[in-house]
Amino acid sequence: MANFLSIVFLLGCIILQQSQLAASIQCYECSGPLTTKSDCVKLKHIPPSDCEDGEICAAYVLKKPDVEVLYRSCAADNLCATLVEQYENNSAVTVGSCAVCITDECNSASIKVAILALSLMSFVMCLLL
Repeated sequence: MANFLSIVFLLGCIILQQSQLAASIQCYECSGPLTTKSDCVKLKHIPPSDCEDGEICAAYVLKKPDVEVLYRSCAADNLCATLVEQYENNSAVTVGSCAVCITDECNSASIKVAILALSLMSFVMCLLL
């Protein structure tokens, strides 16, 4: 019975994701230092942008020796894996955090909140499987 519910849940998630990906969404696009005064952190004076079809919203932090930079953008759904691969052999830059989401303006949330939500969802799915 648990396997049946898991399959139904996963199919529902896939259908929801595909329906969201079919329509273009709006995401915030900016970059700036990860400080409380940064426009990209506050999203002050930054309107959302229309993404290309098939793109999703992303928010990630790149850590450099002297600064952490927050990026918000429209992106491919495999952005986080791509970033990790891109910077895996670069000692000067590391991926501090990365999260993607599929609803309008969803990359406005604190990146820590987004990562927590994704982690919780992954944990629940593991319990169901």
